[in-house]
Amino acid sequence: MRFINKDRSSPLAFSGIVQQVIDTPDNSGYESLGRLRPMLLEYLIIEQHGLCAYCNQRITKETATVEHLICQSHNSNFDLNYHNLFAVCKGNEGVNQTSHCDKFRANSKKNDYFLPFILFEQCLTSSWNQTNPFFDVEFNRKSGVISGKIEAKQANVKGYPSVNSRITYAIDTLNLNTPVLVNARKSKWEMVLQTKQEKGIDWQSLFNYYLNSTSLTDFHEFVLLAIRKQEISK
Repeated sequence: MRFINKDRSSPLAFSGIVQQVIDTPDNSGYESLGRLRPMLLEYLIIEQHGLCAYCNQRITKETATVEHLICQSHNSNFDLNYHNLFAVCKGNEGVNQTSHCDKFRANSKKNDYFLPFILFEQCLTSSWNQTNPFFDVEFNRKSGVISGKIEAKQANVKGYPSVNSRITYAIDTLNLNTPVLVNARKSKWEMVLQTKQEKGIDWQSLFNYYLNSTSLTDFHEFVLLAIRKQEISK
């Protein structure tokens, strides 16, 4: 997970789409979007730099859907609230054993709400010395292997005491360590290692290459954290 900036009033472009819904005679909240739904989804995808709000894999209008952070079943008043809507992948829709993100959460008996780390500005790797304080990658120091799994940071975050269990709960609620995602991250990591070899650069230069890229790579936060872990193990 990584920070998504919703700390502002509803943007004009977003409000314009919502207003078109409100102006229709059969207005019934989000479900009345109809043909306007793809416009809303496209807006959210662009806002999130093309990454799923939960697992951070790359998404398009064809592979994504609109997610309500506060579920529609919990409070329909937030159906069209800008601060409650995010673009997420379809999470292996229809395959319960390997589903993830909102599809796994929706299939859960509880459909639980979790601490929305994506709204915390600190949930972001912004520099070599300022890494995401909430999430980490599973790493075997002895073998130097990045497993592809994500986990909670072991140390408590300053200003956020006892947050570790909540991070783990969010990972479990969204099934972010399902094998399909773990394998996808491992494949991405192999591509990152290949890039390092081709460019002949050190870990910090590789880190800066991804950090300063004009477009975010899929599993962007995972990539940055994995590079940092690998460098620390030297």
